[in-house]
Amino acid sequence: MSACVEKKSGQANGKDGEAKQEARKDSKIDFSVNEMEDLGVSNNMKDIICQNWDYYEDAKDAAYLEPSANIEVVYRGYSIFGDGTVIKDPRGNIQAGKWELNDKVKPVTISFKLDNGETETSELAYLMPFEMKLAQKKDGKKNIVDLRAEAIRYRNSNDDPFYISNNLWRFKPAKPESDEQIRNRLKSCIHFFVLFYDHKIKADAKEVLFTGLPSCFKWYGGGIYLQKEKELDNKWVNSFYDKDQAMKAYKLADKLMSSKFTWPKKESNWLKLNLAVLRQMEKKVDSL
Repeated sequence: MSACVEKKSGQANGKDGEAKQEARKDSKIDFSVNEMEDLGVSNNMKDIICQNWDYYEDAKDAAYLEPSANIEVVYRGYSIFGDGTVIKDPRGNIQAGKWELNDKVKPVTISFKLDNGETETSELAYLMPFEMKLAQKKDGKKNIVDLRAEAIRYRNSNDDPFYISNNLWRFKPAKPESDEQIRNRLKSCIHFFVLFYDHKIKADAKEVLFTGLPSCFKWYGGGIYLQKEKELDNKWVNSFYDKDQAMKAYKLADKLMSSKFTWPKKESNWLKLNLAVLRQMEKKVDSL
């Protein structure tokens, strides 16, 4: 079964997704060379669900922001994986948990049980590789949540930047950390962006949004800079035990940025330029 559809009068479902599917066919990109699966041709419900989903309205609003803008906006979504794990709001107040699909009943439902104790169950109102609609009941009313995806996923979830193992650094520790642990948290932050940039390149992304992703860095086309202390991302600071520990990491990042890095010559793709330097940064953190 490839789709569950709830149609409403005057509403055309899936037009955007259908256009993306046609564009995918025309592009003839072979995602398998990058150990990725093209879900655009899948008709398996669980396979299609297991990818990164953004709230359509949030992503649309975020697209108007400058990539380097340090502005807090609402950006919701789900990163759903085949091993039963889920990350809710990976660009917001990140929460980890488990998910479950119940396709033995009608309508089909998706349930999330988060590690913080929160639970939610939604009806699967519509599903195609690039688009999913969830019907959520609240105050006696049914609210339709429209989500969009890239219709690709990694064969190995550990390669996905939003997989839980690549986001542990974003969860505040329960007690103060050692200098080595603080350094490793900074290194994990850099590693996340190595995976993020690498994904955008492999996915042949037409737009790149950093909205909601915690960082002490500023991203430009072919340039990486350290944020000023007064402009530091609150979500990044709150990834550490307290502000003092966050500032230790910030000083390490400042020292790291004073190092010399080799920018690839004759490379015009800004994503590849930044990725090359990020990989060098990741290797140098241990020597600080």
